[in-house]
Amino acid sequence: MGSMERNTFVTGVVQESVCPSGEESGAVSALKQRDLPHLFMDVFLERYGPKQELDNASAYAASFISCGIYGWINQWIARGTQQPAELVAELLAAQSRPV
Repeated sequence: MGSMERNTFVTGVVQESVCPSGEESGAVSALKQRDLPHLFMDVFLERYGPKQELDNASAYAASFISCGIYGWINQWIARGTQQPAELVAELLAAQSRPV
């Protein structure tokens, strides 16, 4: 996966996770209000985390990346979603570009 494809993927994961229809999802809003980010993490990692069929190195990489993206989203939620989800996705994609 090239850097452009990776950035598009990362942006898509963030946007789909926090605003699947272009607006903040009701689920994210409910999690914020009830302080239940672990529920989001369970679903997020089930969908984007490592899969049993992956070889070890790929599973480790998938775990590292998915947990990092989850942490990014969790901080955005914890800080009150002050920025639009699209901007948060762009910031994460910019951070994932090779130096």
